[in-house]
Amino acid sequence: MKWMDFVKTRPYLYHLTDFSNIEGIRETRVLAPAALLMKRAGREDLIKQHRTNHERVAIYGQKVLVRDQAPLKRANMTLPDDYHFEDFIENLNRRVFFWPGTSDHPIASGVNHFRRYQGEQPSILRVESQSLIVANAGSYPEYSRYNSGAPRWAHELPSPRGPNTFLPGPRFERSPCDVREVTFLVEIKLPIDTMVGRTPAGPWGPLFR
Repeated sequence: MKWMDFVKTRPYLYHLTDFSNIEGIRETRVLAPAALLMKRAGREDLIKQHRTNHERVAIYGQKVLVRDQAPLKRANMTLPDDYHFEDFIENLNRRVFFWPGTSDHPIASGVNHFRRYQGEQPSILRVESQSLIVANAGSYPEYSRYNSGAPRWAHELPSPRGPNTFLPGPRFERSPCDVREVTFLVEIKLPIDTMVGRTPAGPWGPLFR
């Protein structure tokens, strides 16, 4: 799948975060993978640990909330031989995640993700897909056709997970409409036109003032 084909179908990307993280994001202008936040906080013990609750880690005196992985159920997935549940947790923690969508809202999986945390009044970032790539020249997305962190049984079978859950564009042999998650294995710079809101449909205001 080519990036420009993806952008035509999914011109916007969405990222959910806790409201308490917004000021730190404004200051740094980046989104970092959970594993990198844990390393900076001296909490590398968390990188392979299943989070049933949110974790707050301290980085240079500032608290950052890392969201739970409660929907990630080992019994709902099948893994390859010699690939363990902890390996998959680490795989997730090394990524920055976005839900694809249009200018109106993210895909249904992203809306459902918001609804799970709606009572916490989180914040949602909305960024143009092409702007994000331009701001991160040399960084390439990997795609998942699953909601990777919330496996469920289908047709009496657990959902497959493993090292091929996320694939780069040349290996993602499906259409842009099949993409459920867009991920990056690096810290991501946010472009100046990034917007922030409190629901998947806005209203939106500029993140950077």
